[in-house]
Amino acid sequence: MKFLIVKFSSIGDCIMATPAASAIRRAEPSCQIVWAIDPRCSAPVATSPVWDREGQATRLVDQHFEIPWERWKAEKTSPILQMRHYLKLRAYGFDFALDLQGHAKTAICLRLCGAKRRLGIRAKDPAAAKLNPQLQLKSVHHVEGNLEAVRSLLPHATTSIAILPSWAEPAEVQNLATISVSTGHPKKNYAHWGDVARRLLAQGWTVEFLGGPTDTAPEVEGAVSRVGRLDLQASLKRVSESHLHLAADTGSGHWAAAVGVPVVSIFGDHTDPAIYGPYTERRALLRAVGSPNEIAPDQVAQAALEWR
Repeated sequence: MKFLIVKFSSIGDCIMATPAASAIRRAEPSCQIVWAIDPRCSAPVATSPVWDREGQATRLVDQHFEIPWERWKAEKTSPILQMRHYLKLRAYGFDFALDLQGHAKTAICLRLCGAKRRLGIRAKDPAAAKLNPQLQLKSVHHVEGNLEAVRSLLPHATTSIAILPSWAEPAEVQNLATISVSTGHPKKNYAHWGDVARRLLAQGWTVEFLGGPTDTAPEVEGAVSRVGRLDLQASLKRVSESHLHLAADTGSGHWAAAVGVPVVSIFGDHTDPAIYGPYTERRALLRAVGSPNEIAPDQVAQAALEWR
């Protein structure tokens, strides 16, 4: 059996799609799973193993089919060239193909992949709704909706969520709390991480800031900044090594949930945590009515105490 997952981006959404790939792997251990994904988002998928039926770690995805969407946008690549690239997927001879993103760009990819059975979910525009058969989801949360879609194609797929095996051992330092200092959208950002870090340090946590090359770490005496010093894979590894992770609505929070690290997650009214919150019971979720900045640092530090 050959199965295609179409999910170009974003990092957090791709991480939330890994349980779907896990369900496919556990239902059909010998299945070849290919993921159509933008290279900048592939690190979590590429490094994620999964538990098989015997409890051993095995490969989550067999191959990535690169969709360089961000480069295409920057270079204004023509739709004709994009479609020619999608047509290369036909060489695999897919039995099933699933679009977990629901945009026109992914719907076109799904339509051209040549799979015997195609299915789309969460159509966000008319093209996505018309190009492929659509499943009307009953589930609210993204993870549950993705699993619902898998079960519609593979009814024997398990309904349980498997924690992804981590390739990282817990850090040698005690009580390591990592903090992601930014998100992919300004309305999701939390401005008080420095104050939170000071409170965590006073409680006995070891604090490290994580972020990309364009981010800025708060200046906090006693905290370690790894902002801009680690690539995505190394940053996710550090999250895996943590005893606690703190983040606003961004991919690192979803990664912590996926590998079983407790997470303090901060939301405002820009996105709904019932749909997009880290999918784990090991979380403390704080939500403001307006901006995430309305959540006081004391509230965040108090939520962290639950995981000491």
